[in-house]
Amino acid sequence: MITSENLHRLLANLEPLRRWAILSAHARAFNVFSILRGEGEEVGLHTAFIEALINPAGTHGCGATLLELFLVEIGVGLPHADLSGAIIERERRTSDSGQIDLLIELPRAGIVVIVENKIYAGDQHRQLERYHQLATKRAGPTGRAHVFYLTLHGTEPSAASRGTLPLEKVTCVSYREHILRWIARCIEKASRHATLRETLAQYEELIKKLTGQSMNDETRDEVLGLLAEGSNAELAQMIVTNWTHMKWRTTWAFWQEIEVALRQRLSDCTMLDVNKYTSNRLDGLYWRDRKKDYHFGLTLRIGSLPGSARDEVCLCLCNSDDGGSRAFFGLAVLREKDWKANQRDETYDSVAAQVAAFFHQNSRNDWWIGWRHFQSVPLDLVEYSNAETLALVNPAKRAEVITALCDELEACVTTCGIRAFLGVHTTPSRTDR
Repeated sequence: MITSENLHRLLANLEPLRRWAILSAHARAFNVFSILRGEGEEVGLHTAFIEALINPAGTHGCGATLLELFLVEIGVGLPHADLSGAIIERERRTSDSGQIDLLIELPRAGIVVIVENKIYAGDQHRQLERYHQLATKRAGPTGRAHVFYLTLHGTEPSAASRGTLPLEKVTCVSYREHILRWIARCIEKASRHATLRETLAQYEELIKKLTGQSMNDETRDEVLGLLAEGSNAELAQMIVTNWTHMKWRTTWAFWQEIEVALRQRLSDCTMLDVNKYTSNRLDGLYWRDRKKDYHFGLTLRIGSLPGSARDEVCLCLCNSDDGGSRAFFGLAVLREKDWKANQRDETYDSVAAQVAAFFHQNSRNDWWIGWRHFQSVPLDLVEYSNAETLALVNPAKRAEVITALCDELEACVTTCGIRAFLGVHTTPSRTDR
């Protein structure tokens, strides 16, 4: 019989294992990728490292082997394909298709592969449609064109990114499965290359951390052993069954409470209904297998853009983006309270210049004047894959997190000088009165 007492006993027995897992993670914390680059930096770290491995002329000394393993893993059929003369390009700029993360051409096999790498960045308007057109053109009438959308967990691209391109023309791949399996096979092939093998092992640890799989085998065996005792497996199943409900209710409480807090802290801003969180949107995020709804949160109007009453500069908080799970915030110009405006429009150059120093470098895109992830607390409101997000379940800790996030948002508005730029006169918040 499952009782509350049994459940408490199971959780109490798991606590020492949790602490041991934390200590083990600290022991493996030295990671050259984490030290030299931001762990989620797409271009400067992940795309660059993948490109270095799949380049047959790279210094890894494995020739085309790692490229072949990569293409097979992501689903490019290579029956007797000739990989000689392979062309590998990173951040390839084109006049009409934009910047391509990874372009792979196999001229002798007539294969063109484009990989769009998304860790945390948002999608660009009709991006994948343009890439597919380019790949098809370069492959020719007798060749094969492939477009891959690489994210942490295999998330589907947004409709805006696909444009008129059907979803079946894009192959979704993930770091969680495809890249980890590929790296594991690369490690096998690198058995005689000590430096490469150790580098690959560190990268593997980083990917496991980013995708919530960093528990080591020893700790996992201890947990499985504990679950084999008595009715512990039934108790664990009860927890698993309610896990999605826990995420839904916790996220709902988070958005309600941070809305109340922001109305007080940024009382001179106007809360809009644009992309606002709703129960239906949370249903779409947590209960749908496909076409999940990621684009919701809160939008606060700061003021009108000088010279254009229709354009309003807004501070927007987002639950997550298509390519990843982390919550973030940014500034965007909404036209008539809708996301109709392209944020690259030269009309917005002055406001973009005003706030550029605060946000991620080169973060301006079709959707954002500038954006950045929360630095005070790295929230993952999709997978709940880190301790900081799981702490939101506790109301007292949730209040502490919300205070930290509000501090960061208020600092953004203050540091950017956006109010003065827009000619907005501030009013003291309740905490200042």
